[in-house]
Amino acid sequence: MQEAGIKYDVQFYPQARLNLLLKHKKVDITGSLFLSDDQGAFRYIQYDIGGATTFYALNEVAPLVQSFSGIKSYTLGVVRNEFFHDDALNSWSRSKNQDKVIIANDYDHLFHMLAKKRVDIIATNDVLGAFLSAQKSLSHISLAPYRIPYGTDPKKDGIYIGTQGNFPDQDFEKLKRATETLLAENLLACIKERYGVSSN
Repeated sequence: MQEAGIKYDVQFYPQARLNLLLKHKKVDITGSLFLSDDQGAFRYIQYDIGGATTFYALNEVAPLVQSFSGIKSYTLGVVRNEFFHDDALNSWSRSKNQDKVIIANDYDHLFHMLAKKRVDIIATNDVLGAFLSAQKSLSHISLAPYRIPYGTDPKKDGIYIGTQGNFPDQDFEKLKRATETLLAENLLACIKERYGVSSN
């Protein structure tokens, strides 16, 4: 946004809520968006592909989280309606009869639950998790070794900037050119390296 000369305010939301906020014109632009079934309502600029769902846990638990079955042995915190690119995790985290899953309203709430030991593990996107964990500097929380990589299909796993369908052409072109500049100058890779994350 800065590169495009567009004023912005950053808020973190789960994937399902991003689509709704954009559709109902509560936000103008979103990052880290995956393609929606309702594609006619939005305009997209792909800037990345891949990534992973990662898990943060209390220090004594983190080394033990090495598989999906390992996660199921503990209490998991997730943000409401988050999408994890993994059918098993999506299904398990949304089961109404599941007493091992605690729902957070947003990512600050999610990390707060872990910090206060209300859950043993939390699930988050790798970029977002790395950013927030660095900001919060929680010494009793660690990144677990288990991760679920996304795929490499642009339609399913591509990561996009999304705007409303009627977003002004002039501003959309500025955004597109700014994104192309970030990619051409390898600045996105530098940002990701700074936070210790990478694409597939």
